[in-house]
Amino acid sequence: MEVVSKIGNQDCTIRGGVSMNCSYCGLLDTKVSPSYCLRLKKIVNNGSEGDHCIYFLKELYEDGERLTPQQHLLKQDQDFRSKKMQGPLR
Repeated sequence: MEVVSKIGNQDCTIRGGVSMNCSYCGLLDTKVSPSYCLRLKKIVNNGSEGDHCIYFLKELYEDGERLTPQQHLLKQDQDFRSKKMQGPLR
């Protein structure tokens, strides 16, 4: 299953119905050992640690390639900033 989502100014593809834990989070840098969460700035040894993490971000793909954890972090920051200071909806 693929879903096209608008994040910031770009369209991104979100793949699959993945479980919400650190193993499937776009913010997890797996190229270093042990894995490192860029948002929480901590080492993640067990993929199930973040079952209810409020910062969980599904892996995003652009042009068929997975975004790097740094790109995921930038996109999430842009999304947070765009929603900040909007006030209540009327």
